[in-house]
Amino acid sequence: MLTTTQKKVTKYHRLARDQRLLAWLTMAFLGAHAVVLFADMLPQPTAEIAISAAAVIWVSGYLACAVVVGVITNQLQMKPGILVLVAVLAFVPFVSLLPIIAVQARLNRFWKSLGLRPTIFGVDPALAEGLQYGTRCATCGYDLKGNESGVCPECGRRVGLIKP
Repeated sequence: MLTTTQKKVTKYHRLARDQRLLAWLTMAFLGAHAVVLFADMLPQPTAEIAISAAAVIWVSGYLACAVVVGVITNQLQMKPGILVLVAVLAFVPFVSLLPIIAVQARLNRFWKSLGLRPTIFGVDPALAEGLQYGTRCATCGYDLKGNESGVCPECGRRVGLIKP
């Protein structure tokens, strides 16, 4: 049985986790596209199996991407038009990734506005959660619990006083 503390996941942590999931799903979706495009280079029985597997990954991966885009759109309080684009472009190769990339870009702008440096997978969920509670340095992610100097000892950035 989970405790109340374990059940509670912060908004930033959830956003970071969802962005990371979306990045992995996007890569699987791209991989399925690549298999379909280059399947004719494989021997015949292998090509048929590869195309069948890629089709399953393509459809399920895209549906999963659509669900995660919906969740992120809701969390960031974005206009739902992006979901319409996801639905309309569902089976157009490569073009269907544009709304997903747009959501990733919006999330990266959000993290940058908080002083974080996102990678292709977004930011570390623990760092995002610590930033929300003010217990981590926005520059290097150093845990600032108990810091009374107002300066991050790792990178030297001025930070507010952190209450333990």
